[in-house]
Amino acid sequence: MNERDDGVPDRDRHGGVPDHDVPSAWRQTAQRHYDPEEGTEFVTEIVAAIAAAREVGLHEVKSPPLYECIDAPALERTFFESPAHRFQYEDGAVEFRYAEFLVRVQNDGWITVFAAGEDAS
Repeated sequence: MNERDDGVPDRDRHGGVPDHDVPSAWRQTAQRHYDPEEGTEFVTEIVAAIAAAREVGLHEVKSPPLYECIDAPALERTFFESPAHRFQYEDGAVEFRYAEFLVRVQNDGWITVFAAGEDAS
């Protein structure tokens, strides 16, 4: 892992999760970036990341309903309600299970989907 002059770890080559934070029993399968200023819905970005991981269309991600796995509106308010919220938590992240995936949402907007490897439980 590289560090910038200010001592803050760089993100990995994909712009998201630092290499040292990747769960060893999981492999990254999809990643999207949410920017509240772009006008896309937060929930849509999460579902789009899951759809990409499943290699299906956005509207094919139906089960389980996302709201059964995470309170996405509460997470959006916590991390993205205002520009000050985005940086309130240094390296803030929330992970949750969605069906066969582990989904990580970071306060910098990166949504990363991991698929279970042989060692995952």
